[in-house]
Amino acid sequence: MRVFHAKQISISSRAAQAMRQLALDIGLPVGPTLENYLPGGNSQVVQHLEGIVQAHDQRGAPVYLWGGQGTGKSHLLKAAVTALNGQGARAGWLDASVRWPCAFDEGWNAIALDEVERYNPAQQAAAFNWFVNASSPATGTPRHILAAGSLPPADLPLREDLRTRLGWGHVFRLEPWTKRSAAPRCSGRRASAASCSRTR
Repeated sequence: MRVFHAKQISISSRAAQAMRQLALDIGLPVGPTLENYLPGGNSQVVQHLEGIVQAHDQRGAPVYLWGGQGTGKSHLLKAAVTALNGQGARAGWLDASVRWPCAFDEGWNAIALDEVERYNPAQQAAAFNWFVNASSPATGTPRHILAAGSLPPADLPLREDLRTRLGWGHVFRLEPWTKRSAAPRCSGRRASAASCSRTR
């Protein structure tokens, strides 16, 4: 049997210190926030969501975000919910991966509907129920309604009553991120506004 002496396998104090320093450099991953979203041409959207969070106890019109892949729809939805949670609010979340959606919870202060263009019939039924209960609750004041999809409301392959409701309030088209459009971030987020429409 081969014997190793302690001095042969010992780590120098300098090396041990370096290893400890490396370990300290490892941080926890940061989730989506309104602060770490690069707005580019979508600064108006971010400002609108920030306004909702700051006045979280005042309910406004529903918000629907749409755009192509990589425009940050889910990021913004999750960031808004996280920010509302930080204000003590509770939110219901539904995306296409939720196979069995739960019933609307009267304790929610907001609902978030993501990837709506991918909803199956059961998810569409749940989303419609959530929307109706959030906008006209049995108790308390109306809840915040935030939604996102890849298509404008008129083109969504959804049941008519849900599709039309998603277009009731503020509808924002998210612009693709580019290096050029991100430049205004350094000057007080003065990027050109994303196209916004409000329909009834």
